Amino acid sequence: MLVLEDVTILSGTNTHLVVFINLSDANASTTLDCVEYVGSYVSLPHMGMGMDTGHVADIRLSITTNIANLGIEDQDTLVVSVVSKLVNGKESQVTIGGFKIQYV
Repeated sequence: MLVLEDVTILSGTNTHLVVFINLSDANASTTLDCVEYVGSYVSLPHMGMGMDTGHVADIRLSITTNIANLGIEDQDTLVVSVVSKLVNGKESQVTIGGFKIQYV
């Protein structure tokens, strides 16, 4: 599992994060049908959430199939690219505390 740790998102914003491995030039235009795409995370504001406070979460994405399909099982490192997509024409503010690989 790829774990994005302590992801802080401003509560009053729509957020759409897209994650790739070993695709350092990934951007908002990168298609999701490539083998490097590992998943997305979406956060939508809802009633009861403070509009100016952030919420923190860990995001876990399975990368086992991607690693096998890329043929990088023996690599010691990989590149993680997190792309913030525009939602309703706005960019969200996101902070990521760290990354780790978790074996399950």
